[in-house]
Amino acid sequence: MEIVENKKLNINSPTNHIFKEAYIEFICLVHLLDENYEDFEDYVLNQLIPSLEATDNYFESGYYFGHLGKLYYEQERYKEAAEILNKAKESYKKINTLFGE
Repeated sequence: MEIVENKKLNINSPTNHIFKEAYIEFICLVHLLDENYEDFEDYVLNQLIPSLEATDNYFESGYYFGHLGKLYYEQERYKEAAEILNKAKESYKKINTLFGE
């Protein structure tokens, strides 16, 4: 995190889409590891998932939906957990569709 802070990067600075997506993933994981769950949820839903869906990156969207669903479950937000875990399952199913099962 110190390296990223020293580079003075922010969500709007990277112009390369792949780099920007990787940067957003990094920020999401930092929030998750720091147990900053509110920011993790915000970044996943409002920054990362739209970016991943725009590039049909279903594996990564399934991965992050899975983490978010687990978090909701641990917070006893069961209805939201079920909905998000279903989105994770749907993302993974789209991978099979892309590769012809």
